[in-house]
Amino acid sequence: MKKLPFFAGVLLPFAMVAAFQWTMDPTYIFGNRNGNFIWWNQPRISIAFVLRRMKVEGLTLGSSRADTIPLVHPAWSGLRVMKIVLPSATFTEERQFLEHAQAIHPIKKIIVEMSHENVTNPIPAQFSPDRLLHLTEPNHPFRYNLSIVTDVARTLYSADTIQEGVMAFLQVPWTQHLNYYGSIESLKKKFGMHADGTKQEQKQPMEELKKILEFGAEHDIEMHFFISPLFVPYEEQEISRIGIDTLEKWKRDLVRIFAEVARKKGKTAALWDFSGYNTITLVPMPASGDIYETPWFSDISHFKEVTGTMILDRIFGTCREPCTIPPDFGVQLTPENIEERLAKFRADHVEYLETHKASAY
Repeated sequence: MKKLPFFAGVLLPFAMVAAFQWTMDPTYIFGNRNGNFIWWNQPRISIAFVLRRMKVEGLTLGSSRADTIPLVHPAWSGLRVMKIVLPSATFTEERQFLEHAQAIHPIKKIIVEMSHENVTNPIPAQFSPDRLLHLTEPNHPFRYNLSIVTDVARTLYSADTIQEGVMAFLQVPWTQHLNYYGSIESLKKKFGMHADGTKQEQKQPMEELKKILEFGAEHDIEMHFFISPLFVPYEEQEISRIGIDTLEKWKRDLVRIFAEVARKKGKTAALWDFSGYNTITLVPMPASGDIYETPWFSDISHFKEVTGTMILDRIFGTCREPCTIPPDFGVQLTPENIEERLAKFRADHVEYLETHKASAY
């Protein structure tokens, strides 16, 4: 009996930390907190749990660029919608998150944001198929339940989630999180959710995209895909990094895969391209040098919600008259027009290099 006060004194701090973390719910796994920045807090964990609670009917999938695709828009036709926003997203992850969502509740419509980075991005160590439900491959109940228990334990006691819990308690704006992320870096490396594992290269990412298309067709999901608009100086940087031939081949492969699945499954998915050189992406840099002051972009690689609204309006034909969307913003890619579009892209690229001295970003 004399040892009870000792054990109580030892366990009390752990209980207090657990109670605090459960209340602040930094990874949204307990359902005690809602917010607009689920993707900011351990998204590859958070989203899996939030999907279980929300039982959504529509999804926006993509990288951090997908965050500014609006959830309130005529395109959704009143569906219950959620964003699956995965910074540095991969087709491998998106396919498995889509299956997870479908296993919980039937999905009626998806809108998928894409860029060539979906092919080259590695899979982060935080992503684990074990915490997701699967329909095209066996589920492993033991690993699934162990993953949930592990996620709960690490949310309560890992260094990085405790830091996020404190920031949520102090109501630190999410835009200031980066100022705090380095403050306990050594502890997070040892005791954080990212402490174990390394990034893995994707295996056949374009085959994963094909699986998304086939899965959607088999489950009668309305599918719309679009290639993101990029501020042209950033687009030029990407062309320099991967080569224009590689980018053109990727778009040809996209059109081929979409056509193959449509023939095989009898269900067509729309493929739109908002990248390249158009009125939106060629917006001049403000005199201040702050791209956020442009109407369409928040930084060199992310577009604003007003741009996301224009994307949906173009795809679904919902722009109200008089429609102010530039006619050159967004074109649906098909086997019939892909070569014409690529030729225009290359010609615009050459003209841009001749008329601009692109800044380095």
